[in-house]
Amino acid sequence: MHIEPGLLLLPYSNRWSAVPAKRKAALCGFLLVTAIAPFPVAVPLTIGLVAGLLACLGAGIRLHTWAELLVAPLLFTAAGGVVIALSSPHGTVVAAHTLARVFGAASATLLLATTTPVLDLLALLPASRGFRTLHALFTLSYRAVAALCGAGLEMINAIRVRNLGQSWRNAPGFYGSFAGALAIRSLEKARRSEIGIELRGFTSRMPYLPPLRGRQ
Repeated sequence: MHIEPGLLLLPYSNRWSAVPAKRKAALCGFLLVTAIAPFPVAVPLTIGLVAGLLACLGAGIRLHTWAELLVAPLLFTAAGGVVIALSSPHGTVVAAHTLARVFGAASATLLLATTTPVLDLLALLPASRGFRTLHALFTLSYRAVAALCGAGLEMINAIRVRNLGQSWRNAPGFYGSFAGALAIRSLEKARRSEIGIELRGFTSRMPYLPPLRGRQ
Protein backbone atom coordinates (compact mmCIF):
# COMPACT_ATOMS: atom_id res chain seq x y z
CA MET A 1 0.00 0.00 0.00
CA HIS A 2 1.38 3.38 -0.99
CA ILE A 3 0.92 6.05 1.65
CA GLU A 4 0.87 9.58 0.36
CA PRO A 5 2.67 12.21 2.47
CA GLY A 6 -0.46 14.37 2.47
CA LEU A 7 -2.44 11.56 4.11
CA LEU A 8 -0.06 11.45 7.07
CA LEU A 9 -0.33 15.22 7.49
CA LEU A 10 -4.10 15.32 6.99
CA PRO A 11 -5.01 15.73 10.70
CA TYR A 12 -2.67 18.74 10.89
CA SER A 13 -3.50 20.46 7.59
CA ASN A 14 -7.31 20.56 7.51
CA ARG A 15 -9.51 23.51 8.44
CA TRP A 16 -10.71 21.80 11.61
CA SER A 17 -7.29 21.01 13.05
CA ALA A 18 -7.48 24.04 15.37
CA VAL A 19 -10.98 23.21 16.64
CA PRO A 20 -10.86 21.89 20.25
CA ALA A 21 -10.64 18.12 20.33
CA LYS A 22 -13.42 17.85 22.92
CA ARG A 23 -15.93 19.46 20.56
CA LYS A 24 -14.99 17.18 17.70
CA ALA A 25 -15.04 14.13 19.97
CA ALA A 26 -18.50 15.04 21.25
CA LEU A 27 -19.82 15.56 17.71
CA CYS A 28 -18.30 12.39 16.30
CA GLY A 29 -19.31 10.41 19.38
CA PHE A 30 -22.92 11.48 18.91
CA LEU A 31 -22.79 10.52 15.23
CA LEU A 32 -21.20 7.17 16.07
CA VAL A 33 -23.77 6.25 18.72
CA THR A 34 -26.62 7.28 16.42
CA ALA A 35 -25.18 5.23 13.55
CA ILE A 36 -24.94 1.98 15.54
CA ALA A 37 -28.26 2.44 17.36
CA PRO A 38 -31.18 0.21 16.22
CA PHE A 39 -32.74 2.82 13.96
CA PRO A 40 -34.03 2.29 10.40
CA VAL A 41 -31.48 2.00 7.58
CA ALA A 42 -32.04 5.61 6.52
CA VAL A 43 -30.57 6.91 9.80
CA PRO A 44 -27.03 5.44 9.55
CA LEU A 45 -26.96 6.27 5.84
CA THR A 46 -27.82 9.88 6.69
CA ILE A 47 -25.13 9.90 9.39
CA GLY A 48 -22.56 8.73 6.85
CA LEU A 49 -23.55 11.40 4.36
CA VAL A 50 -23.53 14.11 7.05
CA ALA A 51 -20.07 13.05 8.23
CA GLY A 52 -18.82 13.10 4.63
CA LEU A 53 -20.23 16.57 4.04
CA LEU A 54 -18.67 17.85 7.27
CA ALA A 55 -15.32 16.38 6.29
CA CYS A 56 -15.29 17.60 2.69
CA LEU A 57 -17.10 20.93 2.95
CA GLY A 58 -16.28 21.81 6.57
CA ALA A 59 -12.76 20.47 7.14
CA GLY A 60 -11.69 20.77 3.51
CA ILE A 61 -10.77 17.11 2.96
CA ARG A 62 -10.72 16.12 -0.70
CA LEU A 63 -13.55 13.89 -1.84
CA HIS A 64 -11.30 11.24 -3.40
CA THR A 65 -9.23 11.05 -0.20
CA TRP A 66 -12.38 10.54 1.86
CA ALA A 67 -13.58 7.86 -0.54
CA GLU A 68 -10.25 6.01 -0.41
CA LEU A 69 -10.39 5.92 3.38
CA LEU A 70 -13.93 4.47 3.34
CA VAL A 71 -13.21 1.77 0.76
CA ALA A 72 -11.45 -0.68 3.09
CA PRO A 73 -14.11 -0.99 5.85
CA LEU A 74 -16.95 -1.05 3.32
CA LEU A 75 -15.36 -3.76 1.18
CA PHE A 76 -14.54 -5.83 4.26
CA THR A 77 -18.13 -5.57 5.48
CA ALA A 78 -19.55 -6.21 2.02
CA ALA A 79 -17.61 -9.48 1.79
CA GLY A 80 -19.15 -10.62 5.06
CA GLY A 81 -22.54 -9.31 3.98
CA VAL A 82 -22.54 -11.62 0.97
CA VAL A 83 -22.03 -14.60 3.27
CA ILE A 84 -24.83 -13.41 5.58
CA ALA A 85 -27.19 -12.82 2.65
CA LEU A 86 -26.67 -16.35 1.33
CA SER A 87 -26.85 -18.12 4.67
CA SER A 88 -30.37 -17.24 5.86
CA PRO A 89 -33.77 -16.30 4.39
CA HIS A 90 -33.61 -12.78 5.84
CA GLY A 91 -29.88 -12.45 5.31
CA THR A 92 -30.21 -9.72 2.71
CA VAL A 93 -32.01 -7.41 5.13
CA VAL A 94 -29.49 -8.11 7.89
CA ALA A 95 -26.58 -7.53 5.52
CA ALA A 96 -28.07 -4.22 4.32
CA HIS A 97 -28.58 -3.00 7.89
CA THR A 98 -25.03 -4.05 8.84
CA LEU A 99 -23.47 -2.34 5.82
CA ALA A 100 -25.45 0.85 6.47
CA ARG A 101 -24.36 0.94 10.12
CA VAL A 102 -20.73 0.30 9.19
CA PHE A 103 -20.93 3.13 6.66
CA GLY A 104 -22.27 5.55 9.30
CA ALA A 105 -19.94 4.40 12.07
CA ALA A 106 -16.84 4.40 9.85
CA SER A 107 -17.69 7.86 8.52
CA ALA A 108 -18.12 9.25 12.06
CA THR A 109 -14.86 7.66 13.21
CA LEU A 110 -12.94 8.86 10.17
CA LEU A 111 -14.26 12.37 10.68
CA LEU A 112 -12.56 12.45 14.07
CA ALA A 113 -9.41 10.64 12.91
CA THR A 114 -8.81 12.84 9.86
CA THR A 115 -9.44 16.18 11.59
CA THR A 116 -7.74 15.64 14.96
CA PRO A 117 -4.02 15.05 15.58
CA VAL A 118 -3.23 11.85 17.49
CA LEU A 119 -1.67 13.70 20.42
CA ASP A 120 -4.88 15.70 20.87
CA LEU A 121 -6.84 12.45 20.93
CA LEU A 122 -4.53 11.02 23.57
CA ALA A 123 -4.94 14.18 25.63
CA LEU A 124 -8.64 13.33 25.98
CA LEU A 125 -7.82 10.30 28.14
CA PRO A 126 -8.68 10.66 31.84
CA ALA A 127 -5.94 12.03 34.09
CA SER A 128 -5.67 8.93 36.33
CA ARG A 129 -2.33 7.29 36.99
CA GLY A 130 -3.01 4.30 34.75
CA PHE A 131 -4.14 6.45 31.86
CA ARG A 132 -1.12 8.72 32.29
CA THR A 133 1.13 5.70 31.84
CA LEU A 134 -0.81 4.60 28.74
CA HIS A 135 -0.70 8.16 27.45
CA ALA A 136 3.09 8.23 27.79
CA LEU A 137 3.48 4.86 26.06
CA PHE A 138 1.09 5.79 23.24
CA THR A 139 2.80 9.14 22.76
CA LEU A 140 6.24 7.55 22.58
CA SER A 141 5.01 4.86 20.16
CA TYR A 142 3.26 7.45 17.98
CA ARG A 143 6.37 9.61 17.81
CA ALA A 144 8.50 6.61 16.89
CA VAL A 145 6.11 5.52 14.13
CA ALA A 146 5.76 9.09 12.85
CA ALA A 147 9.54 9.49 12.79
CA LEU A 148 9.99 6.23 10.86
CA CYS A 149 7.27 7.15 8.36
CA GLY A 150 8.85 10.57 7.87
CA ALA A 151 12.28 9.03 7.37
CA GLY A 152 10.88 6.51 4.90
CA LEU A 153 9.12 9.20 2.86
CA GLU A 154 12.30 11.30 2.78
CA MET A 155 14.30 8.32 1.53
CA ILE A 156 11.70 7.50 -1.14
CA ASN A 157 11.71 11.11 -2.38
CA ALA A 158 15.51 11.13 -2.46
CA ILE A 159 15.61 7.91 -4.50
CA ARG A 160 12.93 9.26 -6.84
CA VAL A 161 14.93 12.45 -7.45
CA ARG A 162 18.13 10.48 -7.98
CA ASN A 163 16.38 8.31 -10.59
CA LEU A 164 15.05 11.36 -12.46
CA GLY A 165 11.42 10.82 -11.53
CA GLN A 166 11.29 7.14 -12.45
CA SER A 167 9.49 4.62 -10.25
CA TRP A 168 11.49 4.19 -7.06
CA ARG A 169 10.35 0.56 -6.78
CA ASN A 170 12.31 -0.31 -9.96
CA ALA A 171 15.53 1.27 -8.77
CA PRO A 172 18.47 -1.21 -8.72
CA GLY A 173 18.96 -2.64 -5.25
CA PHE A 174 16.17 -0.49 -3.86
CA TYR A 175 14.76 -2.84 -1.25
CA GLY A 176 18.11 -3.81 0.23
CA SER A 177 19.41 -0.25 0.47
CA PHE A 178 16.06 0.99 1.75
CA ALA A 179 15.92 -1.60 4.55
CA GLY A 180 19.52 -0.95 5.57
CA ALA A 181 19.17 2.83 5.59
CA LEU A 182 15.85 2.65 7.44
CA ALA A 183 17.39 0.40 10.10
CA ILE A 184 20.22 2.89 10.64
CA ARG A 185 17.82 5.81 10.80
CA SER A 186 15.54 3.96 13.19
CA LEU A 187 18.47 3.42 15.57
CA GLU A 188 19.33 7.11 15.33
CA LYS A 189 15.72 8.14 16.03
CA ALA A 190 15.51 5.70 18.95
CA ARG A 191 18.71 7.09 20.44
CA ARG A 192 17.43 10.66 20.11
CA SER A 193 14.17 9.68 21.81
CA GLU A 194 16.10 7.97 24.60
CA ILE A 195 18.26 11.04 25.17
CA GLY A 196 15.17 13.25 25.17
CA ILE A 197 13.29 11.27 27.83
CA GLU A 198 16.44 10.95 29.94
CA LEU A 199 16.86 14.73 29.89
CA ARG A 200 13.28 14.98 31.15
CA GLY A 201 14.13 12.91 34.21
CA PHE A 202 13.33 9.34 33.16
CA THR A 203 15.49 6.83 35.07
CA SER A 204 14.29 3.55 33.48
CA ARG A 205 12.04 2.89 36.49
CA MET A 206 8.27 3.01 36.20
CA PRO A 207 6.54 4.62 39.22
CA TYR A 208 4.46 2.14 41.18
CA LEU A 209 2.01 2.48 44.04
CA PRO A 210 1.19 -0.57 46.19
CA PRO A 211 -2.42 -1.73 46.41
CA LEU A 212 -4.68 0.11 48.82
CA ARG A 213 -5.23 -2.91 51.07
CA GLY A 214 -1.44 -3.14 51.62
CA ARG A 215 -1.15 0.40 52.95
CA GLN A 216 -1.36 1.33 56.62
